[in-house]
Amino acid sequence: MSVRTRTAISRLVALTLGVALCAGCTASGGEEPAPTESSAATTDPATPEPSPSPTEAPPYDGTAAPQMPADMASDSHLGARAAVAYFVDVRHWAFASGDPSELVALCDPQSIFCSDSIESVNENATLGRTVAGGATSFEISSVEAPQGEDAFFTVVGDLSEEPLTVTDPSGTAVESTEGFDAIPFVIYVEYLEPGRWIVRGADQDVR
Repeated sequence: MSVRTRTAISRLVALTLGVALCAGCTASGGEEPAPTESSAATTDPATPEPSPSPTEAPPYDGTAAPQMPADMASDSHLGARAAVAYFVDVRHWAFASGDPSELVALCDPQSIFCSDSIESVNENATLGRTVAGGATSFEISSVEAPQGEDAFFTVVGDLSEEPLTVTDPSGTAVESTEGFDAIPFVIYVEYLEPGRWIVRGADQDVR
């Protein structure tokens, strides 16, 4: 299986840790999005996160398209957390189902991470390959508010993924991975309107 047909995080991990899992990062190790203009007021990054707790939702089991969290209606840290959680689940579903439409809707087309993920999903679908396993989780440790000209939130945490297997139309396994646990990772998300966020970029956190 070529590098381009791996799922989006394996290219990152192969480049940085020698472990394969999903495709999609820059070889230079950085995809912080360019500054964007925003009408929203900015806050000091050291400001503590707001106190409201996330709305409780059943854990995503990966058997159907994920539902958009109600907290994505918020333009605050709460909404940023929800948007990132939704993005992680949407990526997993795109690879599992072979349908990247929701991922396309959620991603900035200029993001290398997102573009490579979508390309990999489409290539697997074209070749008739299926992906089993690879459930992904992202344990968020901090959310940094937009700074200066930046309109995006910086969501930092640890990324983990279970083992996965890719099979061709004959049922032959053409790729398998052992998964990985707690990779420092950062995802950049921007609020656009109620219920609509966009992923500007994602990468291993080497800051």
